[in-house]
Amino acid sequence: MEEQEFNEKYEERKYSENRLNHNDKNKKNITLTVVIFIVLLLIILGFKFYLTRFMPEYMLNQGKKYLEAGEYDKALKMFQSAENGMPLSEEPVYYRAITLSKMPPTFETQKALYEIAQLDDCDKASDYADQTLMNLRKDFDRQIGPNYADNVLYEDKLVRWNNSNPITFSISSNFKVPDSYYEDVRNAFRSWQSATNGTIVFKEITNSSASQIAVTFTDNITVDNNYDPNRFGLVVPNIKDATLLKMNISLRGTNNNGQALTDNQVTELAQHEIGHALGLWGHSAYDDDVMSYNGDYVYDDNNVKNISHRDLNTLLLVYNMIPDVIDKPLTSDQMKNMYYHYILTTYPGENFEAEIQRIMSLLNKDRSNIVTWVDLAINYAYKKQYARSNYILNKVLPLTYSDLANEQVVLYNLAANYYYLRDYNTSKKYLQFAINIKDDLDTQILEAFLDYRLGNIDIAKEKLIHLNKVYPDNIEIALKLAEIYYKSQDKENEKVIIEKLIKNNPRAINDRRVRKYRDGGGEKK
Repeated sequence: MEEQEFNEKYEERKYSENRLNHNDKNKKNITLTVVIFIVLLLIILGFKFYLTRFMPEYMLNQGKKYLEAGEYDKALKMFQSAENGMPLSEEPVYYRAITLSKMPPTFETQKALYEIAQLDDCDKASDYADQTLMNLRKDFDRQIGPNYADNVLYEDKLVRWNNSNPITFSISSNFKVPDSYYEDVRNAFRSWQSATNGTIVFKEITNSSASQIAVTFTDNITVDNNYDPNRFGLVVPNIKDATLLKMNISLRGTNNNGQALTDNQVTELAQHEIGHALGLWGHSAYDDDVMSYNGDYVYDDNNVKNISHRDLNTLLLVYNMIPDVIDKPLTSDQMKNMYYHYILTTYPGENFEAEIQRIMSLLNKDRSNIVTWVDLAINYAYKKQYARSNYILNKVLPLTYSDLANEQVVLYNLAANYYYLRDYNTSKKYLQFAINIKDDLDTQILEAFLDYRLGNIDIAKEKLIHLNKVYPDNIEIALKLAEIYYKSQDKENEKVIIEKLIKNNPRAINDRRVRKYRDGGGEKK
């Protein structure tokens, strides 16, 4: 019995010891697992810290080496990667601009440089890209020849037809006109087709509702539902989203005295309006061009204009640029070697210089005309020649002291120019003077933008939120507010603002800046 009892106690103690050893082993395994997990977590966090902190800098430095070695494709990829890892740093953007400036000016290169030039938070990079594009514009002009491409946009968009097939047209009349008028219009179409040597081909059809260009003679031309007695021709495009559906041309058949126009006058008038319908929406500043502006459309029957070299160069250039609005999408083959049109349509060209000369000639006749002086200054500012614009505005400012409306305009434009020159304190001074006279939407937007650039982010944000509620369709307000949300990594509100803008202003979806936010999901601007 004693031996049996001893054995039982021995077995019981042995079991307890084994159980303790097993528990100790489990504890050690758990501890080891926890230690391994912590070590792995530290490694992952450390690697992530390395990638976010040091990898972008490595890519930036590597990109500089590729740039110096002339390996521009590799440099570009490195700088783009560095941008993604350093979203608040301008340095990789600046070096990307330098790299792009050294590469062949393909469509993609032109587009990338233009987007950098439009950045509002990378001053050095945007200035470099802007100067590069100005030089490119000069090079392109030398290759193309005389043109007025800097005045062809319709509501800031390039609108034209896809010329892969004949462009159909029709001719009709709302009242009795001479039969010769129909032939005059046909001759106008033939002259454009002949001048382009078949680049543009027309085909006449009888069904005006089915034609792409519908020409109608009328004795009642209205603009915004108001009869305009001095207008002899009008082109109204039918555009849905980014698709060109139709061009409607209205032509007068009589002058203001009720007399019938001559055949020469009808031909020249039709040539001018067909030019608009083909995509030449602005006017040439040169009197010898068919597309020059004739305010009252009184044509000299003894001096009928023919399509000039400048008219032809401009039209062919329009059809060698990728448009914003077109009837049928271009194929990849059609788009090969085409220009990114903003370089040619928004940067100063010879037409701009001619327009300046025209305004100067008006000032030589009446140097006290404040409106003309302001027009000259605004023209310079529109083409980013802000210092010249400011010189004029400062000279004309004393002349406006008894004219509050013009004084407010001058002060606001001075404030806007200094904003673009990045002299924000001077801009704010002039803006406050303008606000004291009249506080309107333009001054409120500029005030919010100035607060943002001066570092008053919360104040700017509050003002923009208010303005966005009042003007939900305003693109500039929405974009600046979206930029603020992007910088604070508030992607949800950024998306809400852009979608709200598109809902209230459907045409905004075609704006290249809006597309960047929408398609890029917060791509750096």
